[in-house]
Amino acid sequence: MDVIKLKYSEPFIREAIRTYWWKQIGPVFPVITVLLAGYLIYILTNGDRSWVAGALGAVVILGIGIMVIGYFVHLHRALQRFRRMKTPEATLELGNEHFRVTSDSGSSEIKWSQIDQVWCFKNAWLLSFSAGEFMSLPVTDISPESKSFIAAKAKAGGAKIS
Repeated sequence: MDVIKLKYSEPFIREAIRTYWWKQIGPVFPVITVLLAGYLIYILTNGDRSWVAGALGAVVILGIGIMVIGYFVHLHRALQRFRRMKTPEATLELGNEHFRVTSDSGSSEIKWSQIDQVWCFKNAWLLSFSAGEFMSLPVTDISPESKSFIAAKAKAGGAKIS
């Protein structure tokens, strides 16, 4: 097994969560929410106080709430896990059938086939297992060969690489 030492930091965690959040919601959801909010302001300033305005207001508030709460829930959980670590480091062991991540908080052994998606960004790779479940890898600590190995194994297991 190839063994890699991963170093985590609070700025890295914040960047990984922000990247994950943006990848999850995409640009369309915020744009539509802003357009609906603009239309709501327009109809309210023109005196419309109908149930349509109320329903549109509820949709806008719900849209903003989903975006804000989604971001802060993920951020809070990730920072909570990070702050529980005595040493902000983990060991990543790459094997043919699975990979293992070990830190002072515990360890996880995961089969490559459990990865649904790998999102590759400049400073982080996000391994997505299901909606809301992902692992962030600081890629500055990972060699190009190991990155290729991770991508190949995840893809062979059925993951989408982007």
